[in-house]
Amino acid sequence: MRTHFKFNSLILLSLMITTLLLVSGCGVTRRLNLPSVSPNSSVNSTNYGITQYRPKSYVVYPFKNTAFRAGAAPVARRAFHSQFALLGEVRTLDQVDQSVARVWSTQDAVRVARALNADAVVLGEVLNEESTWLVFFTGSYYSVAVKVYDTQTGRCIYQGQARESDFSMSPFIIPEIIGNVTRERTAFDCYNNIASDIVNDINNSVYNK
Repeated sequence: MRTHFKFNSLILLSLMITTLLLVSGCGVTRRLNLPSVSPNSSVNSTNYGITQYRPKSYVVYPFKNTAFRAGAAPVARRAFHSQFALLGEVRTLDQVDQSVARVWSTQDAVRVARALNADAVVLGEVLNEESTWLVFFTGSYYSVAVKVYDTQTGRCIYQGQARESDFSMSPFIIPEIIGNVTRERTAFDCYNNIASDIVNDINNSVYNK
């Protein structure tokens, strides 16, 4: 009888964990209905001329990471690469990486964009990627700053900063387990939301095509 009870408890716990893995994470619904801006996100930006230039091709330079969590920058960069493809042709990350000489250098970024015959280059910095686990929920906060430079003139034509937060309910004791298992997917979804908000801020018609 006791063995049967333990078996049922294990099945119930497994079902709960599976359900949470499926429904947890940030922005899954938003990715199906872009560019709806969630209450947990915001964009502060200055347009220095990107509206007039309307670049047709982009380079997404390696992102800088000043966040506490190591490895945040490449995840954010992949998300921005995906979203900026809605604004124009985007050079592959491998193409860019092969040409980079000095990471996080504006001069090198413009040089790489010129070498790859792109109209503009995107420089990004992950400012925050933080996670908190409390008794019944997990919480995450993300923020990214980006600048877009015109390749011909080398001048900044757009700069913006956006943030996203995600809070998910979890059963007692296991929120940290759930957070660790789903962290990479959650981070990419949140960075994808940030990137889509930036892209929408640059050109709010791209998602309506």
